[in-house]
Amino acid sequence: FYPNIMTFYKYFHYVLLLWGVCIVLYNYRFFIDFFTDRLLKYSLLICVPMFFTLIYNINIITGESIKTVLLSIFVFFLFFPAFKLLNRKYSSVEILKYILYPVILFKGIISSVSLYMYLKNISLFIIGENDKLYYAGLRYVQIQDNKFTLLLYGIYNDPNYGAVYSATIIVITILLLYFNLIKTNLVKLLVVLFIILEFVVMSLQNSRGIELAIYVTGIIFLVYNITKYIQKKIDKRVVINRVFNIALVFILLFFGGKLIKFVGFEILSNTNNTRLLVMQNERGIEKIIQISDDSEEDFSKYLGKDNLLGEEEKNIENISLEKADSSKEYGNGRVTIWKDAFKLSTKSILFGIGPDMQKEFSKKYTELDVPTMKIGRSLHNSYIHLYLSFGLFGFVIIMYIFMSIFKKSIEFEYKNDSLVIQILLFALGILFISSIFLESIFININYQQMYMYFLLGVICSKIRKKS
Repeated sequence: FYPNIMTFYKYFHYVLLLWGVCIVLYNYRFFIDFFTDRLLKYSLLICVPMFFTLIYNINIITGESIKTVLLSIFVFFLFFPAFKLLNRKYSSVEILKYILYPVILFKGIISSVSLYMYLKNISLFIIGENDKLYYAGLRYVQIQDNKFTLLLYGIYNDPNYGAVYSATIIVITILLLYFNLIKTNLVKLLVVLFIILEFVVMSLQNSRGIELAIYVTGIIFLVYNITKYIQKKIDKRVVINRVFNIALVFILLFFGGKLIKFVGFEILSNTNNTRLLVMQNERGIEKIIQISDDSEEDFSKYLGKDNLLGEEEKNIENISLEKADSSKEYGNGRVTIWKDAFKLSTKSILFGIGPDMQKEFSKKYTELDVPTMKIGRSLHNSYIHLYLSFGLFGFVIIMYIFMSIFKKSIEFEYKNDSLVIQILLFALGILFISSIFLESIFININYQQMYMYFLLGVICSKIRKKS
């Protein structure tokens, strides 16, 4: 939320993109061989519907939407083959360590700062461009029955994305420990502390979507392993061990999460809520103002009702530690957004409207009652986002490719009983199911998309090597 940092990040982002282009050009023969492989060449079809959409909407498509399409193709082209490219020089363990250790360091710092803001009961309200309100630190969100729930934003602008980051990194970090790939005791200790820190922060972020994704993925893998045992693909000892591990995950997530929320609230309830209003301009932070109960009316034009709570309202009787809807509609307005998206999609069913074009596209059809599209609301669903952006043509082709890769992966694991691939598929399962509530994995260039393509590349490389 700090403008100077975002400016630095933007240019650093361009440097990384240029570095990615250099990698592709330097290793162009490898990329040609990779994508002409008999098993992988069909993955290039992902790009076809994206170009069809650009051509079909050429008269209305914006430069930002074109950039999003090109970046989506670029991240696929670079990260899907990344593991196999690195594997030519480094072992699988070395690759995981070289990637994870820096991630653990920086993510650990971010999570520590976020946890500090929670325990110190610090809420930041950042007034950005056009007086748009952003949150950081701890947010008190009004839910039904005049109660409030706590969401840890930390230094992310969305706790749901933050929870996805934590959950997906935890799974891969556990893989390192489970297979004893870390030999130094000190490093093992630090990794274990990191996992605990991430689990604590994830619990305080209070994301129902990520919790549901873990439960559903766990149940799927529970049924899958029991089925393998019934069909005599694994023995009794193996299935008992895997059922126990999945049950342990459920127990820790349910009871551990509740305990963390309770203890966290007990600690912060002894501290007055510090509310800071951060005013920005194009050059950076203009001023930071502490909001008191006496002065809150002065800032009412910036802040909603639930952000103007006095200390007497923030007592334990008014706080619900469990996440609940802040409106009568399930999903906090997501259902309305999805309905509006489908209404808008009827105007371009086959080829879609292009990424993030709902605001511009809905201007052409003033007769449509799609208020959430006309103000450019986020779709909060990766699959609806994919369908609205690239139409039925793009949705069917892209989903078919992903389902084909998953089908081959499951068939390979079923035949060879590879626990490594099971864990990787578990991590991807969490990502795919949580994306029912987030638009993150198919379009644009971000962590979730890179994570997905990289892990799919790992699985495909292992299958190809075995074949």
